[in-house]
Amino acid sequence: MSPAKWICTFMVAAAAGASAYIYRDELYELGLDTLYGVETFYYLENEEGEWLQTSDTSQATHYRIVRRNDAGKPKGKVRDYFIDNKGLHWEGHLISLEPFVPDGICSTYYKNGQLHNAGEYVNGELQGPFNEWYADGHQKL
Repeated sequence: MSPAKWICTFMVAAAAGASAYIYRDELYELGLDTLYGVETFYYLENEEGEWLQTSDTSQATHYRIVRRNDAGKPKGKVRDYFIDNKGLHWEGHLISLEPFVPDGICSTYYKNGQLHNAGEYVNGELQGPFNEWYADGHQKL
């Protein structure tokens, strides 16, 4: 499929409500991963649980989709996905990517799709309770 035809197909699918992350590989391969201010970042999780940004998508364990405003700041919800099952891993609003500064309600999910934890942040500082759940969906006390 030609890039122009593919872009039209993508835009129609997006307008119909299709999730953009389904097209992650195709966007990257066509060099369109920054289309309309949308960027995809790939990460490798090391043994200590730290995420290291990588350009080698074959080694990545997670990817992050970020939309940016005209000033280059994150716009709307930022979402992280597991590479292996394309499931949602984290979502929330960010003031900044570097350094990582969450703002608003942020949630992390298990690979099975269950909510793992959630908390509300203001300018990177946790406000109020930080709630956690087990992988079976029961809330930790």
